Amino acid sequence: MRYANVLFITAFILLLVQTVVAQEFVLVAAGKQYKSKSRFQRIVKGKNYRAEWATPVKMPVFNIKKEQGGLKIIKMGGGMQTKSLRLEDSNGYKWVLRTVDKDVSNLFPKWMRSSPVKAMTQDMISAAHPYAALVVSALSDAVGVPTPHPKLVFVRDDPAFGEYRNVVANKVCFFEERSPTHNRKSDDLEELVIRMRKDTGRVYALMQKELLKVRLLDMLVADWDRHKNQYRFGIKDSAGKRWVYPVPVDHDQAFFYSEGLFAGVAKLFAPFLKGFRESPGNLKQLNYKARKFDRTWLSDLSARDWDESIRELQARLSDSVIDASVRRLPPEVYALSGQRIATILKSRRNALHAPAMRYYAFISHK
Repeated sequence: MRYANVLFITAFILLLVQTVVAQEFVLVAAGKQYKSKSRFQRIVKGKNYRAEWATPVKMPVFNIKKEQGGLKIIKMGGGMQTKSLRLEDSNGYKWVLRTVDKDVSNLFPKWMRSSPVKAMTQDMISAAHPYAALVVSALSDAVGVPTPHPKLVFVRDDPAFGEYRNVVANKVCFFEERSPTHNRKSDDLEELVIRMRKDTGRVYALMQKELLKVRLLDMLVADWDRHKNQYRFGIKDSAGKRWVYPVPVDHDQAFFYSEGLFAGVAKLFAPFLKGFRESPGNLKQLNYKARKFDRTWLSDLSARDWDESIRELQARLSDSVIDASVRRLPPEVYALSGQRIATILKSRRNALHAPAMRYYAFISHK
């Protein structure tokens, strides 16, 4: 019996070693094209996060045939800038593979896609931190917000992707669960509204304080690109009601920062590009894209609810929690900006109450 146990343990260790060895890693940059080339470029276009984009990072190679026991492609997803693929494993669970770098081509008509304006807009992607989603995921866990847990991967030019081969070939991507809910199912806002209209025999209730928690975190990390398509919704049944709770996704503009002349001009027309600074400042500007969403879906909350939620968020995000969350950055990138990001997060946390309450007054004003 003892001999059999030894054999079993030995076989298990060999299998484990083989699995570890089989995992291939590469050292690759998320966007070496954003590397700063001159002092003039830094002045005009901004220092931004060019070093973070251009620094090679160690990450695993994604294998669609092996990941999660093998995945099949359902369809192409993504918005105007992000390219993504919807995937499904053998258990029917949904996953997403989305590019870290963005492509702004779809923002322009075909005749402008070779223009200097398009090139300058593409370069502004460097003002977004390429790995911010890793930090926001950890912060979300700390405050009790269900959220995807992105895994940084490199996708080779793999024939197994079939007709979608060129979508992610030779790109750095995030691989994450699509619905990190209790039952691994979620709806986008339009799907949720349709479900509620059809299910007339059930009472649905949005957990608005949970949504406020999500939105306060958006404000903390200075993510200006929050709108109805940046949230999915899970449902749990309790006490005769269907409770709807939010699941934020795609925090690609968290920590956005640029001091270049081009960004300065852009802010005249898009004041929500305020930047990740020590003070939250005017949240009415930062939340320009989300103001209608907030007015609609946070309408039942009082000033007291906001006050309590802000203080709870501040309490949960202690200095040690923030430090640990920022450590989720790749070590090569943490060395460049990790301490600065942690310092600014702590400052914004400490100063969040007053500007957040002013924003409450703004969206609650009739």
